[in-house]
Amino acid sequence: MVVTSSTSKRTGSDAEHASEKQHKKTKGLIISLWFIERTRVEMIASSAKFSFSMEEITELLWRASEQRLACRLQMAREPLVRVVHPYGICRTSRNQIMLVCWQALGFTNAKGQPGYRLLKLEDCETVEVMDTRFQPRDDFNPADTQYKEWVYHI
Repeated sequence: MVVTSSTSKRTGSDAEHASEKQHKKTKGLIISLWFIERTRVEMIASSAKFSFSMEEITELLWRASEQRLACRLQMAREPLVRVVHPYGICRTSRNQIMLVCWQALGFTNAKGQPGYRLLKLEDCETVEVMDTRFQPRDDFNPADTQYKEWVYHI
């Protein structure tokens, strides 16, 4: 990465613009390094340090599902994380964008039992791709009528 600097004085708005531009470059570099190195990374969608869009979260989950890697999710308004196997992202017949996954561990209203879950993508606050691999279940049916339109699925 090449970093250049200028010896001229910047105005307050120029400095803020440069700082925002550097922040965007840093965010892009962090995302790129994860994809290149395939290392474990935690991306916080609602932190003050970094703000990731639903598109970036979608791409991260897609890459994890393509590599069959489990993810640790923190959902909004939930006290504990969930460990999920991401199967895809779709729009439901109710026109909501959802993560379709098998939940192995963590917070759930299903009394702690593993099972398929539809999680609102907009409620996803953190995504951590784990080193744990998963095998897709034989009973996963992407043709189920509750899935109106797929962004992607395994």
